[in-house]
Parts: sequence; C-alpha cells; structure tokens
Amino acid sequence: MFRKICLFWFLFFLVGLNNVYGLPFYESSDAGDSLDTAVSLVNGTTEIHGTAEFAGADLYVFSWSGGALEIKAYSDDPQLFLFDENGVGVWANDDEVSSLNARIYDPNLDSGIYFLGISSFDWDPYSISGLIFPNQPYDQQFGPQNQDPLAYWDGSAFTQDANYVITFSAPVNAPVPEPSSVLLVGLSLFLFGFLGFKSRNYLTINN
Repeated sequence: MFRKICLFWFLFFLVGLNNVYGLPFYESSDAGDSLDTAVSLVNGTTEIHGTAEFAGADLYVFSWSGGALEIKAYSDDPQLFLFDENGVGVWANDDEVSSLNARIYDPNLDSGIYFLGISSFDWDPYSISGLIFPNQPYDQQFGPQNQDPLAYWDGSAFTQDANYVITFSAPVNAPVPEPSSVLLVGLSLFLFGFLGFKSRNYLTINN
C-alpha cells in the first residue's frame, strides 16, 4: 500500500509539472485597444500586470472553458469591459459597491474566446451605433445596450497613466493536456493495475 501511495504522488507531481497554472502575465509593451491589436494571454493566466495609458485602453484576448468566472481590476478608478469573440459587449463595470475597483462576475460564462478591456474612468468603448454600455449608475454591472462590435474608444480622460492588476478567479487559456500528460496518466493507471494484480496473486498464492 505504501508503494502505491508514493507512486501516486510521484506521478501526480510529474503531470503537474507539465501543465503549470496560476501564471501572472506582464504587459511588455502597450497593449492595443482594438480587436486586431489585442494582446493574447498565455496558458494558465490568473493575473495581468500592466499600465493604462492616459486617454487610452488596453485590450486582451483569452479563451474560457465555461463556468463561473470573476474578473477584478485594481488601479486608480479602473473600468472593466468584457466582449465576445466578435467584439460584441457582454459585461461592464466601473465601481464595486464598496470601492473604486472594478469587478465582473458571471456565474455561468459560456465557453469561447473573449476580449477583456481596461481603461480609466470615463474612457469608454463605442460601436458604430454609439456607446456600447450604459454610463450609470457606476456601481452596477451592465450588459450592452447595442449588439454592434467594438469600433473605437472615446470620452474624457481624468487621470494620468495608471498601473493596474487584473485577477481571474480561475486560470484562463487553460491548455488541453499534451500527449506527454496523457502518456503519464496512462502509465500511472497501468502501474496501479499491475501492482494490484501482483498483490492479488501474492495473496492467492499465500492462502
């Protein structure tokens, strides 16, 4: 039994090494503010560290496997905007009820590709039909007020460049297990079966 337990944790550790989660992502250059220039997040991202330029927005693209997801932004009065793979608005929030930080929460967000935008207060996303999300009240999460994709950003810029941190409640861009991971899992199942078979034979012979 002791050998089985040791083998289990050894193989669990090897599989874990192959898919690392909980990674912070650092904006290396100014992230674009259009669907064509959005920065792709790496596998397993749980945090984004970046800087919101004065009179500008940063846009990131990521994949989500489905289920509950909370996204929070910490900065000098940030705004968060979530768009689907076509750039159509999904959710937006300016302030939490108890702070100027921004928060988006969906208890059952569909799987797919999403764009996440962050900007300073009152620098907002527009479609060809106008403002995508309502402006007020500030402490509520909104859905879009039109179904046209993001076209540009506009508004009044009240602050200078601001550093921000965005957190995800679960890793985004979670990778599909690689062949080596599948091989390790298969090997572990084989070894467990083999050890179980030997144990049964040993008990049969000695009884």
